[in-house]
Amino acid sequence: MDVPGIISAVVGGAASAGMLVALQRAASGWPEVEDGAVELRYPLLFRWGVGIAGALLFGFAIVAFGFKAFGPPDPELDEVIWTAVPILGVLGAISVLEVFVRYQVDEEGIRGRTAFRGTRSMRWADVVEVRYSNTMQWFRLQSSDLTTLRASGLLRGAQALPLVIARYVAPDVAAAALEAYEGRPRGIR
Repeated sequence: MDVPGIISAVVGGAASAGMLVALQRAASGWPEVEDGAVELRYPLLFRWGVGIAGALLFGFAIVAFGFKAFGPPDPELDEVIWTAVPILGVLGAISVLEVFVRYQVDEEGIRGRTAFRGTRSMRWADVVEVRYSNTMQWFRLQSSDLTTLRASGLLRGAQALPLVIARYVAPDVAAAALEAYEGRPRGIR
């Protein structure tokens, strides 16, 4: 039995669960309203934590690759590096990109920076589809020109989004997503 492996898995799982609960609590504060616009953004502690963790993961991947390129040959280490480097590099890069997600929501529409598609915007009048995912905890909005925005429920101020959607998006377009949002498990509010 691999007791150290079991202990590290339990500790890692508990730490991950604790961080998720802390993020949900930090995101639950009512959003800041500036010039009539609501800002949706990850909490500061989350941005710092994910930014540092992502940079460390990405840095570790670079160091491991450098060690492979310039270090002594070791077949066992080669397997670990060729498995870990791409995974850590991608996870690090994705983590750092998530830090920059930010939306402004007002009576005209929603606009902001997404993690992977740069700056996007859509007017409420152009929204043709709204979905809510209980699994991913996000709203997915699609406009008539097929622009898609996903707003995570973990963004600070995200609890204002269903209210804004209910107010400005056509009721027949938003009804199913708002029902799914209201029917989500109680621990995810």
